[in-house]
Amino acid sequence: MNAYAEAVRNDDITSTRVSDETLILEEALHYVDAGEEEGAQWKRIRSSLNQPVEKFKRKVVGSEAAEYWGKATATIHASPELVLSYIWFIDSNENLKYRESSGLLLHRVEYLPDSRTQLVDIGKVFPTVSNRLFSSRNAWGRVEDESGSRFVIAYQQRDLDEAEFNKIQEEFGTLVKGTARQVIIIEKV
Repeated sequence: MNAYAEAVRNDDITSTRVSDETLILEEALHYVDAGEEEGAQWKRIRSSLNQPVEKFKRKVVGSEAAEYWGKATATIHASPELVLSYIWFIDSNENLKYRESSGLLLHRVEYLPDSRTQLVDIGKVFPTVSNRLFSSRNAWGRVEDESGSRFVIAYQQRDLDEAEFNKIQEEFGTLVKGTARQVIIIEKV
């Protein structure tokens, strides 16, 4: 991961899919402040008081269903490039022990060549409801705006074709296609 972090720092990671990746990043960044204009407020989750990771939730205003958004913040004592590398390589050996203990059924990652894009399928065990399969197309990039320079990793929902979904179910049992959105912003403080 240190080599990848160094390559990111030197701007050596190029991509042939820049326009696709830019669209994924722009779409995801719209979710960061979604709901604020309607008065939605982030509320701290009590169990995260005095913890290294602060967690918050916010009910979507005007939503007919009980839809909540989550947010977590943390200060990590490492370079933004190293943090990006660690998160990006979610299939690394360092992350393997966590995945094995967290109830994941399936964890597939495909890094698209000559790009900053990956395809990810994650099967999660849900004890009280059907197990879920989350499939996404992820991209990362450097975003420059009035608040400075930061890295963004964006997750875009991806629909699997029926044959691929059925093949996964044959191996891992009945799954329901889950929906999720995630944006990770990494900035130097």
